[in-house]
Amino acid sequence: MVKLLVNLHRCEMCGREVPHLVEIEIEGARLLVCSSCSRHGKKVVKKTVSQPKKRFVRGPAQASKTPITTKERSKKTIQSRSEETIVLAEDYDKRLRLARQKMNLSQKDVANKTKISASNIQSFELKKLRPTDKQIKILEKFFGITLTEKIIDYGSGEQKSSKSYQTLGDIVVIKKKTD
Repeated sequence: MVKLLVNLHRCEMCGREVPHLVEIEIEGARLLVCSSCSRHGKKVVKKTVSQPKKRFVRGPAQASKTPITTKERSKKTIQSRSEETIVLAEDYDKRLRLARQKMNLSQKDVANKTKISASNIQSFELKKLRPTDKQIKILEKFFGITLTEKIIDYGSGEQKSSKSYQTLGDIVVIKKKTD
């Protein structure tokens, strides 16, 4: 008995799972889409995206004869790794200004006590300059506030496997040409 194994790929525009994707370009953005969505852009490459190589597991799992693709193996490692990144908050300038005003201090007073120049304090509050990591720690400790936020990135593998996966087609409304 011969089993036909087909790997399905998700269209980045409509979200449909198809065996082959086509790379197109829409207004400078390159997308991997199904053949029906490919009419919305210019094809970049004539060939379709190839399927990953399949190989059979040997050893104790041989009885199941389940093929494992290289994408499935890398997907498992991506899902198990999540990265936590600490970034400067978008509203750091407002947080600094409010904390300073709450303590009734001038920018010069803060500069004298933190040993950060008054011009830098002013630039931070106007969002003209980004404080260094060392300056962030000093200011957070001095004011008792946080200027940073944690961002957790779960990787692309876990996002695609979730049921709330959004595609470009979920966001963009395609207008039909009227002649």
